[in-house]
Amino acid sequence: MRSLLIAALLGGTAAAPLGAQYPTEPPAPGPTAPFPLAAPKEALLPNGLRLLVLEEPRQAVVSITLMTPAGSAYDPKDKEGASDLLARLLTRGAGTRDAAGFAAAIESIGGSLGAVSDPDGLSIQADVLSRYAGTVLDLIGDMVLKPALDTAELRVAQQVMLATITTEPGDGAALATRVFLAGTYRTHPYARRPLPASVSRLTRADLESFRLARMRPAGSVLVIAGDITLAEARRLVTKSLGAWKGLRPAPLAAAPPVAVPPTIYLVHRGGAQTADIIVGNTTFAGTDTSYFAAAVLNRILGEGEGSRLNRDLNLLRGWSLVAGSAFQRPAGLGLFQASAEVPVQVADSTLKEILLQLERLRTDLVPARELEYARGAISGEFPLRLQTMSQLAAAVAQARAFGVPATYITNYRTRVEKVSAATVRALARRVFDPSRLTMVVAGDAARLYQPLKALGTVRLFAANGRPLTEADITPATGVVAFDMSQLAPRLDSLVIMAQGQPVGIQVAEIGRAGDSVVYTERTVLGPQLNQTTRLVMDTTGRMRRLDQTGKVRGQDTKITLGYGGGRVKGQAQVLDSLGKPKSFAVDTAVSAAIVDDNGLVALLPTLPWALNTRWTIPVFGSGENRIRTIQLTVADIEQVTTPAGTFEAYRADLSGSTQAVSFYVTTQAPHRLVRISLIGSPIEFLVINRR
Repeated sequence: MRSLLIAALLGGTAAAPLGAQYPTEPPAPGPTAPFPLAAPKEALLPNGLRLLVLEEPRQAVVSITLMTPAGSAYDPKDKEGASDLLARLLTRGAGTRDAAGFAAAIESIGGSLGAVSDPDGLSIQADVLSRYAGTVLDLIGDMVLKPALDTAELRVAQQVMLATITTEPGDGAALATRVFLAGTYRTHPYARRPLPASVSRLTRADLESFRLARMRPAGSVLVIAGDITLAEARRLVTKSLGAWKGLRPAPLAAAPPVAVPPTIYLVHRGGAQTADIIVGNTTFAGTDTSYFAAAVLNRILGEGEGSRLNRDLNLLRGWSLVAGSAFQRPAGLGLFQASAEVPVQVADSTLKEILLQLERLRTDLVPARELEYARGAISGEFPLRLQTMSQLAAAVAQARAFGVPATYITNYRTRVEKVSAATVRALARRVFDPSRLTMVVAGDAARLYQPLKALGTVRLFAANGRPLTEADITPATGVVAFDMSQLAPRLDSLVIMAQGQPVGIQVAEIGRAGDSVVYTERTVLGPQLNQTTRLVMDTTGRMRRLDQTGKVRGQDTKITLGYGGGRVKGQAQVLDSLGKPKSFAVDTAVSAAIVDDNGLVALLPTLPWALNTRWTIPVFGSGENRIRTIQLTVADIEQVTTPAGTFEAYRADLSGSTQAVSFYVTTQAPHRLVRISLIGSPIEFLVINRR
């Protein structure tokens, strides 16, 4: 009996294979279902505010999104940054609460509340338990009607924004993006971006004027999703925002940018080892139904690991770990871009490959399997982006800002599934027109100009937008000669900033002791670093002695070195790359021209400064016990603003060290160091006092 039961469980006969009872292929997929989103209930309030409510009582939360037509495209001329600064300050005090009180009010109910700006609008977004919906709407009412716009908070926000902007010259991707926007949008308001001068000149009165002009109920949309009815939402919104008045502000008046012949905009970053490349052009308005096909086209070209750009530039050639594409979709004129960051020596080849991929999509039909994969990925991911009340509220608000109905969301998956290979090719022909493409390359123009010139017309620019010639990007070899008369006794104090906030101080002093020049540097960086360096040189700039003591991450460090007789000798106790103490003896042969790495900053003002000069300097890494050769290239002349004033300064880029650095030295003699920027880092040193 038992054997019969076992035989029955195995399929009845010993000859039938076990796998024959189970499917060997997955079932065919069913039809794509529309996204299950109920139509929002709407109400137009007496003040002109449009209220949309997505009633969802299954979760005791609400998400609120208020979109106002106060985006960066509406910033007043020469006051770019107003929208972004206003968004930053709205949560830094409103009504009767200061910044701390406002933060405490939202934290006390376990919610979140923030504001952001984009080209089209300024948005306020909140998430909270539904029983606190009235409380958070009251806070939003204070933000809109009675923001504090505290002057001290404004100064802090300005410093944070300035810190971000001033790091762009060292960030190839950010620099290329700024130039690309200017090259594609040209005079269109979407091209506008904050500049140090525009951010610095903004006042509280400017932000208040901008708020009153652009943040008005007529033309704004408030979306509430979650455990709330339209009637209850209307009652609470009327209480909190009913006093908000104002006619609909003027819409964005912008003519399409005038097309120009295809041009490669080459932005010079002297000494950069990589190049950031962007190729693209303007597309169409946010209401255009082509965005369904654009999502599929973008997935095929550059979105995700399986995209053509990633396979071609990364997996196949190993040129880039950062390659992709995107369709930017504002309410007005959209934008397409393909981008990559690659070693400078393959930048021209990468640009050719990107153009080749665009042309292939214009001429060839996408294979059925690749098209199916792209459509399926987009369709499958779409519901994952709309799982929370916050995501739903933002999506509905954005659809309304684009001017499309809420059915755009419910039908998105089915519309994507209907995109054909012919539709993708037609869109590629429309978007990737080679006669309209803008190409931007940010990198070392001295190495890039000739290879790129073979591909088309090249226009050269400095990082600050100043036009350059070919002669400007060919550095002359400079003679390393130190004019020690520049080192008169003096004391410089520099504040160490991180993301616009002071985090430390450095005091550097030059003194004389007999036939020696003594450089003393004291640096304090929070609890991480407290260090004193004393470097003794002779009157020609030759090294004599280094004494350095301090604490790094709570560990004692000490370096004592003597230079002479063609050698450097001494002892060093430092931290290794893992933060562990290590000690070693130093006894290394060096040339008479060697510069201790701690002395480079002291000797910078003594060099024969001239634009487009490159010096090669041998340096001894005192904490590493090794010699390296660095290059210092005078790449540009810039206006530098510090707490001590505004200076015209040479920018010299350091390469060959473990950290890329830009030094800013005044153009007027006697030369003084006024700023140090750590490339790729938010940390910089700014002079605050000179004696």
